[in-house]
Amino acid sequence: MVWRSCDSPGGSRRRLQVNPHNATEQLLGGVTATSCEEGHLYVVCPFYVRDVSSTLEESLRRYLMSFDGKKKEFSPSLKRAFDAVYHKEFYNRTSKYAISRDELLQIQMQHLASGTRVLLVSFHPISSSRILYKLCIIPKDASCYQTYNNVTEVKDGKIIRPIQSSMKEFDATGLEIVEYKLNAYIAVFDGTIKPFSQIEERFDDLYSSEFIEKAANETPVTKQQMKLHATELLFLGTKAKIVSFVPIDASHFKAAIHVQNDFSNTVVESTATIKVGKIVSLRNVIYMTESETSPQSQWMKFVLQELSI
Repeated sequence: MVWRSCDSPGGSRRRLQVNPHNATEQLLGGVTATSCEEGHLYVVCPFYVRDVSSTLEESLRRYLMSFDGKKKEFSPSLKRAFDAVYHKEFYNRTSKYAISRDELLQIQMQHLASGTRVLLVSFHPISSSRILYKLCIIPKDASCYQTYNNVTEVKDGKIIRPIQSSMKEFDATGLEIVEYKLNAYIAVFDGTIKPFSQIEERFDDLYSSEFIEKAANETPVTKQQMKLHATELLFLGTKAKIVSFVPIDASHFKAAIHVQNDFSNTVVESTATIKVGKIVSLRNVIYMTESETSPQSQWMKFVLQELSI
């Protein structure tokens, strides 16, 4: 067991017991313990730092939306978005060579000009002055992706100084295959009523025979039950569209899918595990509707508006 302390809303510190063998996301009395690279553990306290970090998270997401794989110049509006994320006193000394704010800007301008995609995988507040976030960097026409994990200090609601960073590369060939299959499958849900037989081949090509969906506080869903659900959606003339597809590593990705028919208008977000070019499991399934007011739901509404969905 490993002990870590955490500031409470009243300013006192709470001592928490964390199991390093199962510390990816342990909920401990309202506090989440999250592990980053190299096995280091950080206690994430969402109940009192969420307001402090939510603006930065939104600014970062808005900024990264421009890194969509299309080659473009660094416009004045994008420079303002950069300024909203990175503090004027920013510097990075976690690498072999120190990186200034201007040097970081040049690096990101090169990413934009080359058509590199940059996606926010996760964002967690650790304290009122520190965050943990993860990016996925996808070079143009390359199957080797990079994940960038960073624990950084925040000042005035902006990133000022990374204190621990790590970069890893992974072969994304399997992810690209599954992404192609997922796009082909979701495209069938175009709002017209049709029998399941018309999509059965794509369904079996996407989902493994071992498939299982694990949603919190719900009975696991098998592939056969998923088939029945898809049949119902087709009968209702459902429209579906992929809102986001975010690689995590060679075997995992997060996806958000907008599902709409006469009875529902929902964004379904989940984390998938793949094996041999197929999805074998879904977990952390979240359903977000128009009536929800959480920061995550509000951000998803903004994305849907931007995409004119």
